[in-house]
Amino acid sequence: NQEVVPTKKIFTKENISPRLKCPICYDVFDKPRRLFCGHTYCKECLKGLMKPHKNPEHVPKCPLCRVDIDI
Repeated sequence: NQEVVPTKKIFTKENISPRLKCPICYDVFDKPRRLFCGHTYCKECLKGLMKPHKNPEHVPKCPLCRVDIDI
């Protein structure tokens, strides 16, 4: 009888599922935040979307579905 030894899965940035990556920075989520539309982004990436805009009428939108982001 041979003993079966489980191998450890090594996760790298290349083999992590795209569902675990932020669509703004393309890195693994860091402090993920989910919007009401269901899309998830890193906290810092969302902060970048919320920065004041030149146009005072500008409303931040989800980069994937373009739904307004409530502040």
